[in-house]
Amino acid sequence: MTESSAGQWHMVEFDGDEGGERFAADLLLDLNNIWRETGMPKGVEVWHRKAPDGGLVYYLSPQASIVGKQLLTYPGLGAAPCPEPTLEGCMRVHDF
Repeated sequence: MTESSAGQWHMVEFDGDEGGERFAADLLLDLNNIWRETGMPKGVEVWHRKAPDGGLVYYLSPQASIVGKQLLTYPGLGAAPCPEPTLEGCMRVHDF
């Protein structure tokens, strides 16, 4: 993730197997911890849905991308900036 993409929506895709679910849970736990450590800023939203291939797709709001910017650069994570997603059919992660 570049500095210029920090304030954009980001998408992270995981395999739909047990390993992918574990990686997604770890990402959310780490993001939640950082969110709390930074004073629980407003606007941190994470949404998810199942992909047609059975995988998991997570969308991080621009504020979530800023708060979790060091997480989004993990090697192999594959986080990528994306346009604001259509959230129809997505579920909001309620930890934030």
